[in-house]
Amino acid sequence: MAQLDLGIVQVDVSIAQLIVSIIIASLAIISFIISLRYRQSKFRLIVDPDHGYVSINGVITSTLHVKGNYRNKVILSVPKEPHGVHVAFSPEEVEPKGIFNFFNRVGVSVISISVSLDAKDGRYPIVVVGTEKVGSGSGASSSDGRWKNSCTYHLYCGNVR
Repeated sequence: MAQLDLGIVQVDVSIAQLIVSIIIASLAIISFIISLRYRQSKFRLIVDPDHGYVSINGVITSTLHVKGNYRNKVILSVPKEPHGVHVAFSPEEVEPKGIFNFFNRVGVSVISISVSLDAKDGRYPIVVVGTEKVGSGSGASSSDGRWKNSCTYHLYCGNVR
């Protein structure tokens, strides 16, 4: 039996009770850390700069940041490319960075936008979609349960300002 002096009150505590209390507290802390690590995935896409001017038969690049709480790769796509415009990503799948930073992981991809001779002068909103490769989520999720989000790049082709 050990005596624990809490100032005003003295408490008799057995070593076994003390060990059990430490184990319970440790399990609660581990459970909390695991819940942070495996909570619902959410991320946002930020393109910087979010607009650009390019001539017909030209190429322009921008940087896409994937920020937030996501555990798996995010696959980038442009579901509907304007006529004569091709969009490529490097890399196409963004890995989450920041193992110990559960709340604000960051991944980066470079967007290359090529405008062919077939394109017409004009303003084109290019919607970039990011889809988490595996996992679940809610909110802006797809029908298969994977988290999705999007952002828009504003492309100005030819003699448009």
